[in-house]
Amino acid sequence: MQFFTKLRTFFSNKKKIITFFIISILIFTSFISLHIMAKYIPIDKNSYTINRKGMNNPNRPVPPLFHLRDDGIFFIHPASRVDAKATFRFNTNDKQLWHFSIQKGSKVGRILFTIKQNDLIIKKFTVDSKHDYKLTLKVKDGDSITVIGNHAGSIVGDWGNLKISSYVPYYQVKILLIPILWILFFLYLIDKGYVYIAFNTYFGFMLTLIAEKVTSPYLLFSDILTYTFYFFFFAFFFVLVYQELEKFKKYKIASILKLITTVVIYIIPTAFIAFYLIYKKPINWNILYAIYQTNFNEAIEFIKTFVPTYYLFILIFIIFILAYFFIRQENREKKKIERSLLIFLNIVFFGLILGEFFKNGIPVLIDKTYTEYNNQIDKLKAFQKERKASNTQFIATKKEKGEVYVVVIGESLNKYNMGIYGHFRNTTPRQLKEIKNDNLQKFNNAYANAGSTMQVLSFSLTEANQYNNKNFYNSLSFIDIFNKAGFDTYWLTTQGILGNNIVSVIANTSKHVVDLGNGINITMGISSYFDETTIKALKKSLLNNKDKNKLIVIHIFGSHYHYQDRYPKKFSKYKNTKPYIIGTNKGLILDDYSGYDNSVYYNDYVVSSLLDVVKNYKGASCFIYFSDHGEDIIRHHGHTSRIDSFTYGMVNIPLTAWMSPEYKSRYPKTYETFISHKNRLFSNDLIYETLIGLAHINTNHYNPKYDLSSPKYNLNPKEAMTLHGRLHYTDPKNFYYWREHNTKILKESSISNKLVINSADTVGKLNEAWQLGFRKFEINLKYLKDKKTFQIGNKKYDANGNLIDLLSYFKVQNIKKLFLNLVNISLNNVDNIINRLENINSKLNIKDKTILIIKEPNIAKIFRDRGWQVAINSKIDNSNADYLVIDKKDYNISKSNIGIFINSAFNLADINLEKKLKNMHFFNAKNINFLFINFKSSYDD
Repeated sequence: MQFFTKLRTFFSNKKKIITFFIISILIFTSFISLHIMAKYIPIDKNSYTINRKGMNNPNRPVPPLFHLRDDGIFFIHPASRVDAKATFRFNTNDKQLWHFSIQKGSKVGRILFTIKQNDLIIKKFTVDSKHDYKLTLKVKDGDSITVIGNHAGSIVGDWGNLKISSYVPYYQVKILLIPILWILFFLYLIDKGYVYIAFNTYFGFMLTLIAEKVTSPYLLFSDILTYTFYFFFFAFFFVLVYQELEKFKKYKIASILKLITTVVIYIIPTAFIAFYLIYKKPINWNILYAIYQTNFNEAIEFIKTFVPTYYLFILIFIIFILAYFFIRQENREKKKIERSLLIFLNIVFFGLILGEFFKNGIPVLIDKTYTEYNNQIDKLKAFQKERKASNTQFIATKKEKGEVYVVVIGESLNKYNMGIYGHFRNTTPRQLKEIKNDNLQKFNNAYANAGSTMQVLSFSLTEANQYNNKNFYNSLSFIDIFNKAGFDTYWLTTQGILGNNIVSVIANTSKHVVDLGNGINITMGISSYFDETTIKALKKSLLNNKDKNKLIVIHIFGSHYHYQDRYPKKFSKYKNTKPYIIGTNKGLILDDYSGYDNSVYYNDYVVSSLLDVVKNYKGASCFIYFSDHGEDIIRHHGHTSRIDSFTYGMVNIPLTAWMSPEYKSRYPKTYETFISHKNRLFSNDLIYETLIGLAHINTNHYNPKYDLSSPKYNLNPKEAMTLHGRLHYTDPKNFYYWREHNTKILKESSISNKLVINSADTVGKLNEAWQLGFRKFEINLKYLKDKKTFQIGNKKYDANGNLIDLLSYFKVQNIKKLFLNLVNISLNNVDNIINRLENINSKLNIKDKTILIIKEPNIAKIFRDRGWQVAINSKIDNSNADYLVIDKKDYNISKSNIGIFINSAFNLADINLEKKLKNMHFFNAKNINFLFINFKSSYDD
């Protein structure tokens, strides 16, 4: 009765009635507008049993495959002669959505699916990279559903996905209970004077729901109700704190405690939302693994590099606002709530969330991934402990003495930003000199097995790789092998060995571990903690136990972001980068590009200095340098092993090696075989085998097939993988591989002397084509009358950039043909353009090798009369031109005696180019002078 009396009193007050309606409208509107309830949720794994025909191996996708991935999606890969097949037997009644598709990124995949329900065929359909298929099924207890995936396209690209979801009715009456509970909660706390606690609690609740919505669409009513009780618990807990600490009011202890706890509670949903806003993708298990493996330094680096500054200002502003309101809350006059009631409410709500909280979306994701990650680390530690106790038996012996093997592991280095791999800036002058003197050997087709450090090194350091079906956590590391073989092993690092991660565990199995710095000081840019500290450490290591064999692993920071913090100021060689040099990619940050090149320039100094130390050692020695992974610096994507954010620029890595004269004399066949493989594909998860082979260690944990120095080495391009077996290296998206592959084919063809690179409008793009051996280029020019110069490209790369700037990066005399496409020529500016071209010619002497591409025949005559060669794309009047520009489909229209070039005949990165060449009969026609090639570059949008 007392409750209803208070209720009548409440509604007798007009102000309170208005408050009630405003709060009700706000809560209902905000909650319902989120549409937080799931329409479909993943089926319960306990609701079915499965009998599958095919391997269930996540690390080695050898057909046939029907594998359940960590994200709850079945990965289906049929073989050429054997179907991938699975039969589900259900123990529940359910309405389900079966979504069939081809894995994202594949362009050649195609699978014919046959679906049977209780052995009767109910559907047949084909999915490919452009067409998926959704099938709604009603299953009853005891029903069986059989899925048969048949190879219907390219075996390599037949990577299917099956996602099975259970239907959940969205519009349920019980969902209205949530806003009603919040309205009652609000009214109660506002009546007691705790208005700021009420609003702050609801804000935290909504923030959490938004984080859930951007992360996973699978939130149920029970999850939302648990979150409601979770925030109710914290609200009443802090009401109790405020009341109990009333006598310490002047010290604001309650407000400080409330602020700290609120920030801690907010930080996880805020991080999930911020990540989604920055990358337009939700956090998944892969990202969380990277977070668990990181340290304080990398966390600070990530925030500095990828989190917009205004996000941090917003966060600081919110904290100040919260502090202000919490202090006001503490100073407000409040109606005291009975202590016994508060304790009772806290016990009730805590009891309601106990055991239920970690059944929700984000808590489950965090708990499951953290538990799984720690389980893997624990397994690795247990395996190492067992091995030390000699319970793990293996053989590793070495006859020769006094040898030194130095392995330098770089960081985040994209080989295409290195001068030795053709970067337009000579960022590696010292290594280039070594290569020219035939001291240092450069391997041209090495790539990373994943896009993040821990994933890469979990394979590179251990016997596990993408091809042998082994797990890193129960595999020997090459440190184990060298230890067993009697080597004195060293691990020198500027990255640190703190933290519960794979590298730290393996590093600590070395006999000598030298931590040369900590992350905080490196972030602050203190020079004593730069990578050059490894030079003195290496010298000292070589002086110890000279008669013993040594393995010295040096793990450096290399070019890890924040790039500007990776090198001392004296190595700031590159300061300004004009946009026309690189391009206009949306993610491009010019300062970062120059900073990255400076880090590469400094890395060249460090690696060359380490090599000099080894060269001064008398005896058989071997020096290997490779990077863990690359970096997509152009698009500011950094690096990741997340498949939907991955680009092949993230796995472009260098691999270089040096062997002493004594080593070459002792192992001549090994050395000759090793350098003969300089152009073979090599994924850096095979470093383990390669080091054992180079060191001539006899062990039963070695496979010569994976050893780059062995005659038996064999990594077929069709089998080459990355992202731990989730992507083929020869995937159509890997234009780096295909353009090099196709270039070799074209150079051997009869049309090799006719090829022209289309739209080489940036220094970066022109240089990449140059490194592939092309010497004929087309450049688009737009004349700017007010500046009396040319804007390069169809896009505004730089209004101040001009042709002289672009060509100054190259030896103009080595360019065989230059095609200038004048995109905005008219009778009004033709004289100015001619004068500008004549001025350029006076400086570069390009007239004899230049052909101007012009649309209008009458304007073409003006240029021709002034001595310029002209090509027009007019099919009607070509009397005033030297060449006719046509499309390949229009080849048969011309019977003219003038020269012809065919525009965009093909794309250099086309995986089907070899087949298309056989059908392009006109390529050998005598009056076809030039063939334009569309060229995919790192610098393209």
